[in-house]
Amino acid sequence: MNNISTENRIKTLIIDLYPDVEVTLHIETYISKIHTFFVKFPSEASLAKDWENLSNSIAVYYQSQLPDEFEIWNLYLFYITESICDKHLKYKIENDTVSSRKILLSYNGEVNNEFIATTVEEHITNKNLELLPEERRPNAQKTDFERNPLLWEVIRQSGIIDDKKAIVKPSSVLELLEQKIKDEIQKS
Repeated sequence: MNNISTENRIKTLIIDLYPDVEVTLHIETYISKIHTFFVKFPSEASLAKDWENLSNSIAVYYQSQLPDEFEIWNLYLFYITESICDKHLKYKIENDTVSSRKILLSYNGEVNNEFIATTVEEHITNKNLELLPEERRPNAQKTDFERNPLLWEVIRQSGIIDDKKAIVKPSSVLELLEQKIKDEIQKS
């Protein structure tokens, strides 16, 4: 068994320990290597029963063998079920920080190269993001910042901007702001 690659060994181990799941290992080169496991469970019950042990198996038998810190800390487990899972289970899985990032997806198709590429782009590399040219951006993104004269005066008087020691005294700023607001209310 020593002549078998680490990738094949972990896939064989997962299949032996969890015969009902389909497992695909994908290694994405992005700065260094990012290791992603796509594990398709036959049911939500199977997922609930096995996700944690499966994660631990991958950590012990695969992640511990990775050559450097980047690869060790860039391990992703995509747990896939055909139906939408209970939100409490999803929260529990995705907020488990032991060994890897875990993402729960509902998908009823084949876990093929296209699905893997799309999922990696969406959840890890963000290669799919496109910045809109300025003429196509929503109006909220085109608006220039306009400072509020009342707030600007308080900030200027507080000495934050001119303070050469860069010491900010928030209590002084709040007191000045409070006084300015009271003055404005009395003028009205």
